[in-house]
Amino acid sequence: NYLLFRSLEGITNFASVESNTSVASLILNFGYDDIGKTIANIAVNDFAKNYQGNNWGYNGPGVITRALMKICNTRVITNMNKQNCKGFMVYGQEAFCPIPWTDWALYFNSTTSAKVMNAIENSMGIHVWNLHSKHTPIIVGSKQPYGLVAQKYCPDIFSSAKDIF
Repeated sequence: NYLLFRSLEGITNFASVESNTSVASLILNFGYDDIGKTIANIAVNDFAKNYQGNNWGYNGPGVITRALMKICNTRVITNMNKQNCKGFMVYGQEAFCPIPWTDWALYFNSTTSAKVMNAIENSMGIHVWNLHSKHTPIIVGSKQPYGLVAQKYCPDIFSSAKDIF
């Protein structure tokens, strides 16, 4: 579902935008400092109070988005920055979700390799939107972008696959 291109060691207090209306819950870090603890507490309390069993978006990205709206004092995702969010970094979509969920199939289409590889070039990782992609095969030896990235960043695991990764 998620593949990192580099270590995030030493990076604290961050989240990433997944769309123009939502902060992703897929990759987060809350430091042990006041702002990290505050955001984590707001998120946990929101989750406990407002859980909706049939609405993963409300429980996942919705929780962190609502918490950051409070901390950053804005409802506009693009205004969530380190300064407005009291030291908490909200990375832009290109950092961790360079391909939006609406275009998830691009990661599995051999004809889109150049476009996708260009789009993810400066990213720290990619989210391949497992909710939508979980039944899509990655053919070993193909030019599917996700397969190319997995082969590069997870070579041991990728090499253990026979025909389908």
